[in-house]
Amino acid sequence: MATILLDHDAYVDKPSSYKYTDENGKDTVIKETPLMTAVRTKNLSLATLFVDRKANINYMEQETQNRPIHYTIIHGDEEMFDLLENAGASIRTVVTYGDNTLLHWFCSNDANDQHRSLLKKLIEAGCDVNAENNLQRTPLMSAAKLNMINTCEILLNCYADAEKIDYRHHRAIDLAKISSIYCGPLMRLKHRNLL
Repeated sequence: MATILLDHDAYVDKPSSYKYTDENGKDTVIKETPLMTAVRTKNLSLATLFVDRKANINYMEQETQNRPIHYTIIHGDEEMFDLLENAGASIRTVVTYGDNTLLHWFCSNDANDQHRSLLKKLIEAGCDVNAENNLQRTPLMSAAKLNMINTCEILLNCYADAEKIDYRHHRAIDLAKISSIYCGPLMRLKHRNLL
């Protein structure tokens, strides 16, 4: 159906309303393009169609400052990431509300800890492992807080600074879960320069 509509001059970048509930239970209405909807719903074939039809891969939603690439990162969707990156999506310089980079987004979902190759692609694309958001938190701090052992290890091996402090003077090791049996010891080894 989308192909037929596009063949008859449907505007590939026409935003439509989408209502979501944030983590605080507040309903928010945003505008997203068909490409954003396809990416958010993990519909790779539809996203590919929109990219082939020259959809704006860097469209930024005004309320949230999100772009299609953010949905790929939060969902750990490497195939969708590859599609958007190969089409020229901005990766390294993308910052959203709260000064969060794509690495911050990746490290905000503990399920992403299993998506090591996607994390490596973000780093290879030039994302700064020591970037600070508006709370002065780095991706390593977010990963440590969520006990993302694989992510912590990769970030540390890519020279993430374990000694950076946030606005509350917490380091990544301070944010690691107390009950952590993995990330906490890993952070202590890095702190002692043994890693």
